[in-house]
Amino acid sequence: MEKDTAHTKIASFLDRKFGGEVIEHPFWHFEPFDIPKRPDWVMETARKDGIDLDNEELTNFTGHSPCPFQTGYLLSTARIRTLLAGSKNGKTYPTFVELGIMVSGEKPISMRFDKGVKTNVKRIISKDNILRFGRFDSKSGIFIDNDVNAPKSTDYEEWDCGCIEGAGIYPDEKILAPGEVCWVGTTQKALQELWWPRLTDFSKSILPVDFVNTKKGNEGASKLERIVHCIRNTHIAIISYEAGYRKFEAADMVKSCVFDEESPDEDCETAAINHCTYFSRVMTPYNGMTYTRKKIFDSKIERKNNAVFHCTSYDSPYLSPETIKLRRSTMKPYEIGARIWGLHTAIKGRPYFDRMKIESWIRSYKTKYVLKKFVPSEDYDGILSRRDRDKPGLMSVGIVPVTGFSEENQQDVWRIYEERKESVAYYVMADSAEGSDIPSEAADVLASLVMRPPIGEERFPQIVASLRSTLKTQNFARVVSYAIRYYNNALLCAEGPTRGSFNALFYAELADYPFWFNQTSLRDSTKKVRSVKGFDTNAATRGAIFNGITDVINEFDEKTKPEIADEPLLVELASCVITVKNGKSRPDHTEQSTLDSAICFGQGIYVYSHYAKQIKCRVTPKPHKEGFAERIMGKLELNQKQPVFLGDSVAKLR
Repeated sequence: MEKDTAHTKIASFLDRKFGGEVIEHPFWHFEPFDIPKRPDWVMETARKDGIDLDNEELTNFTGHSPCPFQTGYLLSTARIRTLLAGSKNGKTYPTFVELGIMVSGEKPISMRFDKGVKTNVKRIISKDNILRFGRFDSKSGIFIDNDVNAPKSTDYEEWDCGCIEGAGIYPDEKILAPGEVCWVGTTQKALQELWWPRLTDFSKSILPVDFVNTKKGNEGASKLERIVHCIRNTHIAIISYEAGYRKFEAADMVKSCVFDEESPDEDCETAAINHCTYFSRVMTPYNGMTYTRKKIFDSKIERKNNAVFHCTSYDSPYLSPETIKLRRSTMKPYEIGARIWGLHTAIKGRPYFDRMKIESWIRSYKTKYVLKKFVPSEDYDGILSRRDRDKPGLMSVGIVPVTGFSEENQQDVWRIYEERKESVAYYVMADSAEGSDIPSEAADVLASLVMRPPIGEERFPQIVASLRSTLKTQNFARVVSYAIRYYNNALLCAEGPTRGSFNALFYAELADYPFWFNQTSLRDSTKKVRSVKGFDTNAATRGAIFNGITDVINEFDEKTKPEIADEPLLVELASCVITVKNGKSRPDHTEQSTLDSAICFGQGIYVYSHYAKQIKCRVTPKPHKEGFAERIMGKLELNQKQPVFLGDSVAKLR
């Protein structure tokens, strides 16, 4: 009975609408917009801001302008959708409209017709519609202007904003069946200040009151559970990110879930995606280069199930150039990338390096890599072989690279940017911290870079492999030991035992490795030069570390691919900010970022600049075997030595 009454009211309303009567409710009048062809001046403005709107990463998913935005998002049946835009660009409004469609089964006028179909329903006369569509002569239909300050037309007889046009028919398959629920994920603050009032206060709600079942709960709402009861026995549940990811696992399956802005906890998004049929994120990337960028532009997901729709402030038909100019004047330069252009940028803090240039590199240049583990080919005991032990030491054991990994595990899977070469000298940088065998419980990230000196026309040392791990320090040291052994007994460059307890743990595990980096220093008391095993990061070397990184960055402009292969490192460098300590400015990281790989890279530049003679290839090239018998014997020998994975030969990892 309640359902019949609601739909009778809606049917009566639509009869009057199609008869030409003007009744002002925003849901029915909603007309989604798409992105027009961007003029040259917009593209040039973007370039001046360090933004390339035609970069391959973005256009692979969105295409070049003109391209879909609100219309594309609403009509898409992709398993995962993303509405990526600058702040106040028109990304939240279609989310409310879609909720109304899904719970009621009713659609705005524009989404009941194919694209371009003319209806007899007059648009509401408003500043937004005048700005977007303009003023038209009511009798002739001739366009007048876009004067938002023109005297208002009396009873639509003098001029109006034209009639609603079809945008495409909203797909019925996304509409909730009776009894189904859709989730809204958002912050606790947005829940209280935006979502709850907009869905329960009918004077502010975008949804018609007829869509809410006011006979359930308190006028259709259950505040304790944050549930809005709707007609057709459907429901909208609002869940805060602060409640934790398990709240998004509270049901076997829901029809739809939309995340309003980015969840700080990636686990919330993962849980939601795995517990709904349709997932969408609607966001401005305020938090910078976070996990969402990789997930949004994930080429591993079928394109039909990963739809991305992007909009800049300059694309919105409701924002005039004057309005955008005023907004820009209130923003810090490093906020413009996210708030105006709607793209992931490191927005927190005053940048230490040239952030716009680095972010341009991140978007424009990709270095291919493969994922590998390094594992010993047989059991071993210690670093060096000893007569009193039954097993050989690591230095007498071969290391086997293992492939076939689809993603980094934050433990022992490396990014490999180039294959190991015989007779090439390598050196390995390692930064220790407090890790954990469970990535989510790690207090910090442990980083390692495999580097080599420049070859040919290269100007700086090159990164050939990188690792970001959350293993406990001793386990991390073992993982690094396999890499230094594999890379031609590479020079090991890690901080020494006097620089903190975690560096001491790392050093203790690998103290017997014969090819540690040795740093010289001058003792103040005796004026004698002494050699210290391990890198000594102090006030003098810290400045040199970051100066070396600056030299590399300054050597390349935004249109030239830099000699920094590792994208996560570039993200760290873009996030590096200036802080003041004891009255002096220094590079630092924000709460959302780290500098672990950056420290390794800077140390690597320093080691090559001042201690290049220590970087040597410490293995003899294997003689080339020729002939059928030799090749067969080589294969048999390799097959007889199966790799021993991390932990298989170690009684205790912790």
